[in-house]
Amino acid sequence: MTRKCPSCKIKFKPTSDDGTPYDWGDGDYGTLYGCTCPECEHRIVWASVPEERMIYPHDRGAIDYREYVPENLYGDYRKAIESQDPEASAMFSRKCLERLIHECFGIDKGNLGREIAAVVKQNLLPSELAQELRVIQSVGNHAVHPRGSPAQEERVEVGPGDAECLVEILEALFDLLFVAPKKAERRRSVLNRRLLEAGKRQLRVGRVIPFPVVERK
Repeated sequence: MTRKCPSCKIKFKPTSDDGTPYDWGDGDYGTLYGCTCPECEHRIVWASVPEERMIYPHDRGAIDYREYVPENLYGDYRKAIESQDPEASAMFSRKCLERLIHECFGIDKGNLGREIAAVVKQNLLPSELAQELRVIQSVGNHAVHPRGSPAQEERVEVGPGDAECLVEILEALFDLLFVAPKKAERRRSVLNRRLLEAGKRQLRVGRVIPFPVVERK
């Protein structure tokens, strides 16, 4: 059976379709399959439970963020999702968050903790999402402390699930700040075109800025 790599998007046929039986609990049995993409060499795991679905990495094919997110932010995000090292992924997620706060909110205090505090204090994001920025900071801090450093005793290993969590928070930020406004603009454009064709007055909508995003020159 042909597979599609969620990272580099190429299609390929695995060299083997041998699977491993797995007990999902509650009498639910399925089979785990795994292979390595011949192009980017990323590991892919999918399961039949009973319908087949990919379980690693998370399939991000629903939204192509390149279409919405500024190139520099997307670059950090892409490195985070493509990295096979959870700690490297967490570091790129942290870097992406820092860049987003600096460039989208115009907040640069030289310290991510103080910058997140400013975002929370100024109500620049929904409270639930704003608080999750601390998760990226905390996990990212564990990733950036080198082994053998004075902070080693407080250091916690970053696992694949931790790295995945940070990426999902970044995606929630992207959806709110970039994807939703762009889609709203497209919907208005389509409606106005239909109104124009019908000889009706078009919608007059003022410039919509959901959050105080800094203008890019």
